[in-house]
Amino acid sequence: MKLSPDIEIKPIDREHVYYRHIRGRSLIYLEHNVWIDLEEGKYSEVLLLLRELKQRGRILCPLSFATVEELLDQPTQELRERRAALMDELSDGIIIRDPFVREQNEVLSLFSGQNRSQALWEQGYTFAVEFLGDMVIRPADRSLLAQKVAEFCANHMQSANEIRSVLWLVRHLDLGIFHENHKQHLQDYLQRIQADLDETRPKLQAINKANRREHALHEMRMRQFVTYSKYIGKESIFDSQNEPIRATSSERRIFSLIKEHQTTQDERVKRRIIAELFHQIPTVELRHQYYVGAYLGNRNPKPQDFYDVEHLVTIPYVHFFVNADGYVLQTLKATNIPQQCGCEIVPGVSHLLGHLGSLMKV
Repeated sequence: MKLSPDIEIKPIDREHVYYRHIRGRSLIYLEHNVWIDLEEGKYSEVLLLLRELKQRGRILCPLSFATVEELLDQPTQELRERRAALMDELSDGIIIRDPFVREQNEVLSLFSGQNRSQALWEQGYTFAVEFLGDMVIRPADRSLLAQKVAEFCANHMQSANEIRSVLWLVRHLDLGIFHENHKQHLQDYLQRIQADLDETRPKLQAINKANRREHALHEMRMRQFVTYSKYIGKESIFDSQNEPIRATSSERRIFSLIKEHQTTQDERVKRRIIAELFHQIPTVELRHQYYVGAYLGNRNPKPQDFYDVEHLVTIPYVHFFVNADGYVLQTLKATNIPQQCGCEIVPGVSHLLGHLGSLMKV
């Protein structure tokens, strides 16, 4: 039996993850400091309610790649294992997918012809094991034996408890290699952001102070918009009259915005159109909203910025976002994306108690 050289087996069905583990539950996102506080017993009443609601099938506390990365940076193996065990308990090993995957899904779904909100949620989550990378299994060669071995591995993954365990990751990852790679990644990140700030800040000084924020946001959006042309220009999306094929009302709205942007000469109209378009790509727009504050200020980038942004962009995929960081909360005051996505911002663990009490009554 001859096999295609590019055969792939994907053992994780994301729609199954959504419908089996997520649908019907309130999703509560806890940034890393919250997990630390709960594990250390600082908010025992909150933890008691979270456990009770989780046991009733009412809530889930999904993780993110940033949550796992910060966990692995904890100073001792004992702390890592204790906190990983709590994460496994409240998350069921569910992790929100990588933000770049979600960005691609949000852009492509503009022209998908589906219930867009539903489609994004169906593809937005996976199991903790994907922190290590996309779980795609490829046969070693074209032989039938190689295919059977690959299928066996895929079937094992579907039922293995390890794929849903952060604790398993903590115990089996080579943390030396992880820390070295992560350190280099953060250094590259800081250099890239600093270079961008050094180039952008002087240009903003020439803009009227009242207009600097919107100008900086527009520049970021336009830089990103260029990268989406490969999706927007796909022939499969449009018919011979350059109209979306079987377009939904939301697709027609997006298409009309793009068309208007291409034809109008009014710069103010262009900026309004681009702003409206990027509010339909919330993972990216939240990132923009965070960094615009850095452009307008004097603060240099720091490693925590990387984590803060990664936490922030989970907002479109949860119902409650628990975070007490002042800069993050200030960023969120300047945008209506949380309200647009149906996410309640909870400024700290102590403020979560009332929400959990309300969920207990429903």
